[in-house]
Amino acid sequence: GDQYFHKQNIPTDKAGRQLSNFFDLTAFEANRAEAKRLKDELKTKNIDWKKYNEDKKRKRHRVRNKWMYED
Repeated sequence: GDQYFHKQNIPTDKAGRQLSNFFDLTAFEANRAEAKRLKDELKTKNIDWKKYNEDKKRKRHRVRNKWMYED
């Protein structure tokens, strides 16, 4: 059975074969590596998340209650 999969360039494990029906597994691995790199990059940017969340909350409040301040 393994020779068939190698000839057809299909993964030998069941999960790999199922996933290969939907997308290219090499592209998937590259995509996950890129996502991990971006996530790690965000951690090193020294973003003040408390301030960011407060600003977001303030903006959401302003949008939801805009009708109160309009004439």
